[in-house]
Amino acid sequence: MNSNDARVNYTKHMVEETFLSLLREKPVSAITVTQLCAGAGINRSTFYKHYLDIPDLLEKLERQFITKVCGAFGGTAQVKPLLMELLVYLRNDGRRFMVLASDNADPAFSAKIFSACFQQCYPLFQRLLTIHPQGRERLVYDYLSFGSGAILSRWVRDGMTDEPEAVTGLIMDLCAGAIHSFRSSAVET
Repeated sequence: MNSNDARVNYTKHMVEETFLSLLREKPVSAITVTQLCAGAGINRSTFYKHYLDIPDLLEKLERQFITKVCGAFGGTAQVKPLLMELLVYLRNDGRRFMVLASDNADPAFSAKIFSACFQQCYPLFQRLLTIHPQGRERLVYDYLSFGSGAILSRWVRDGMTDEPEAVTGLIMDLCAGAIHSFRSSAVET
């Protein structure tokens, strides 16, 4: 990496940290490029070299976080280790996640993450749900994923104090019970 790359990375880091700091205090719609530049110690032209505007910065930070979350899954082909990796990642980078998912930034950010996780997890759940009549797998998956998402959201809002292993175990137990129930009802019909 040459010194130019190091400066660009440092500048982007300062812009991101200043932006997240401002998001803790006020809604994204109230943040100006001038405020951001003053806080990051850069001029406006430097900001515009990297971002179109404030919403573009927010979108890039969201995409960056989602890419990292999906990357945290690695090559895991089982649900439990996949979920465990997600919780550990969120816990390690929870501060950034909580700011990006706050009412000041993008309240729909959690849904965007769960949508990205859906793309990763759905093939794993399809194998577990093949007993159901055609088309029901998606409904069952939605039930499991939204319920799991609610548990994860509560865990995040409560400060992620419970150990990831405990939360993973709870989600897996509830999902296993639901899958067993759905399989039993499919066999009876």
